[in-house]
Amino acid sequence: MALAHVLSALRSIILDELPLPSDVGERSAYLSERFPNLTSEELEDLVKIDERKFRIYSDSIYASERRVLESKFPMTFALIAERSKGKVKIPVLVRELQRVRPWRTGLVPELVENLCHFLVEDRKDIIALDPVLAETIRFERARFFAARQEVPDEGSNFAPTELLAMSVDQVLAVQLRCRNVTRFETFQCDLIRAWHDFGETEDLPVALSERLETPLFALCSRDAENNVRWTSVGEPVSAFLQRVQFAPFALEAFAEAYLADKNTDGSPEQLFADLFSFVQVLAERGVLELVSTPMTTAVNAS
Repeated sequence: MALAHVLSALRSIILDELPLPSDVGERSAYLSERFPNLTSEELEDLVKIDERKFRIYSDSIYASERRVLESKFPMTFALIAERSKGKVKIPVLVRELQRVRPWRTGLVPELVENLCHFLVEDRKDIIALDPVLAETIRFERARFFAARQEVPDEGSNFAPTELLAMSVDQVLAVQLRCRNVTRFETFQCDLIRAWHDFGETEDLPVALSERLETPLFALCSRDAENNVRWTSVGEPVSAFLQRVQFAPFALEAFAEAYLADKNTDGSPEQLFADLFSFVQVLAERGVLELVSTPMTTAVNAS
């Protein structure tokens, strides 16, 4: 028995919700034409299955698929329901998603990507309900992949307090790297505040309706406890980190980007303290990891 052919046929019947004829003879002819690789015995077994069971399987699978998506995109689905005034039914939307962009592998990342492309490219009428929808999709997609990204055994988490024993020149020579879980996003609404407020009440937050005067540059990362964290940064810092991507960089180069949009009227000591505090935040939130210090470089060279 070619099990793969049988499973493929079952999957197509259930997920594509094929219109099976009620007459046994017609159903046999329909399935034979639709699945020519099935043997006569396999075809006969399929024909015997009550169509109502297929529909029960379909409903169960789509309900599970919907629950997965609602857990990954809660704010997006809440926004769609509210902005469409209930006209867009999520269960119907999930079935349409499967028809337009079939979920083939059963892997959740594929389903997540399918939904994002489906909404943005295939259902532009939904995105047109509110421009912020495209941003909530990107926001929740970034959270999902930051949470799932595997981290290679390179670099190390570090406590910036380790740098306190070094001189300023030594600190600026420290090599850091952006961790590969980090996602870079730009928003026109304060999605970070909106997500926090949404988590508190599950009501759509006011922040989703408030357009910012200047874009919000945000980093999505995962801390040492595997919590997804968002951090707003200045445009120069965002641009710098996106430019270097995940390659090592000297803290001195990062400092130049950090100071580019800061008021530099303060004392050098205060500016350095502010930089130190900022690096500490990024380290604690899992954005930055330590590559080397002047001491470790000297030891490795000896």
